[in-house]
Amino acid sequence: MGATGFVRYAGSSVRENGVDGIRMAVDELRWSLHRRARSLHWLTTNTKTVTISGETVRFRRQTASEWDHMRAIALERPMLSAFLDDLQPTDTVWDVGGNVGSWACFGASRGASVVTFEPVEANRRALARNVARNGLGDRVDVRSVALSNEAGIASFTLDNRCADGAGAGRGSLLDDWQDGAVVEVETARGDEVAADTPDVLKVDVEGAEAMVLDGLGDLLGDVRVAFVELHRIDDERALALLNDAGLSVTFRESGMVRAER
Repeated sequence: MGATGFVRYAGSSVRENGVDGIRMAVDELRWSLHRRARSLHWLTTNTKTVTISGETVRFRRQTASEWDHMRAIALERPMLSAFLDDLQPTDTVWDVGGNVGSWACFGASRGASVVTFEPVEANRRALARNVARNGLGDRVDVRSVALSNEAGIASFTLDNRCADGAGAGRGSLLDDWQDGAVVEVETARGDEVAADTPDVLKVDVEGAEAMVLDGLGDLLGDVRVAFVELHRIDDERALALLNDAGLSVTFRESGMVRAER
């Protein structure tokens, strides 16, 4: 989208949607610039090494979407740093919305046992490669289910702006999340999953965070610290579920909250 096209889009969006139209226009501008920058991903190296709080992890960066994900890690650095500082070697981490494994790899690198939930097949393959690349296979358990508030089969909408495979799989269980491809995924309640109880919880599932927290049931009461992304969708319910479980928000950064007991 060129400058003239963006101005026309922004004007139309604001007229039709008011204040929300401003946010929509900014989001579209961000993605337009993102698409232009990511087209040059082939100029970069195939591996990105990231060090946070003394832990160094290497990630594959061979597709434009994997390049995107490395940019996302930069935005999440303050929360990843807090996450690593919170971890103890005996902790079990549940990483809900694993994508290509940034939180899983950093958590396992710190010595924790990680159970990561990622329903998008392309992401799971990339996640497994990143885990193997860092020699963390004995500490990361990859599950293909999407955690929710009920078990079954559900429609999962992918973001059609990121369609080139690994790292692209931003997706949601919400019906109206994006106008992208829809796939069927297996869902499960967290309190029915056969896995060690989480000491530390990370949830980033594109607006379905409250559904995940609700599905954890009494398990949420055992979580020592939680990192939850908020997407201006059902945020109040997500925060209420954390509060009801005895978890108080202590830190907010780039749309994510840290809550501790």
